[in-house]
Amino acid sequence: MPVPSRYSSSSRPRPIPRWRVELAANYAEVEHARENFPLTYLPEEAEDLFKEALNCYSAGCFKAFGAMSRRTAQSLFRELGERGKLELFDTLQQIRSLAELDDETFATLRAVLFGSDSDPWPHHPDMNSETAGVLLEVMPICCIRPSCARRGCYRQ
Repeated sequence: MPVPSRYSSSSRPRPIPRWRVELAANYAEVEHARENFPLTYLPEEAEDLFKEALNCYSAGCFKAFGAMSRRTAQSLFRELGERGKLELFDTLQQIRSLAELDDETFATLRAVLFGSDSDPWPHHPDMNSETAGVLLEVMPICCIRPSCARRGCYRQ
């Protein structure tokens, strides 16, 4: 019985096969990494809503992520009051300037965070992966950190 050899009869090494993975040009992202944020300083309702929003984002359900982000923002607005809501809108305006957000992306973020369920149909704007990624970056800055600052969780 012949024994497999790494060498051919000419005594030259045969190439050892190596596994190589290449992505096709039309690959589809199946799953996002789970996003982690320290949420213990949020009110319980907002914490639960934002955790669910993060799960939606991780699953690639961007429209659901937008809807749950809106519910999170609405929950925080109830706690912060009208003045707090206006301050958060100012924060979103500052983010728009600093990040140089285009008008369409800004309009989507504004509609998600500050829109109302009583707005004419459709209530929720279309979210794609790019807009959802921007919203994921904006939520902690615009909504979650100000709520934390008002609750005094930054104080030593």
